[in-house]
Amino acid sequence: MKILLTPTANHDIKYIYSYIVENSDTSTAKKVLSSIENMIDHLEKFSELGKVGRVKNTRELTVPKLPFIIIYKLYKTHIAIVSIMHTSKKW
Repeated sequence: MKILLTPTANHDIKYIYSYIVENSDTSTAKKVLSSIENMIDHLEKFSELGKVGRVKNTRELTVPKLPFIIIYKLYKTHIAIVSIMHTSKKW
C-alpha cells in the first residue's frame, strides 16, 4: 500500500531532525530518522501494525526504543502519515 506523508508529518520529521542536531549531533539525528522511516516502511506491508488511535479514524505506531509515535490513517488506496509525535506531548 502506498504511503503518503501529510505536510504536518513532513514538518514533524524536519523538526525532530533539527532538534536532535541542536541538542546532540547529526549522527544521532540520522539514526533516529532512520528508525522512524523503517517503521513507516513496515506499514506498507502491515498496514494495521499499529494500535487503534486516540483520535477517531487513526492508528498509532510506536517506534521501538524511541519516544515517538507515528499517527496514521488507513484508506482503501493508501496510508496517510498524519503526524510523528514525541510521547511526552499531550494531544
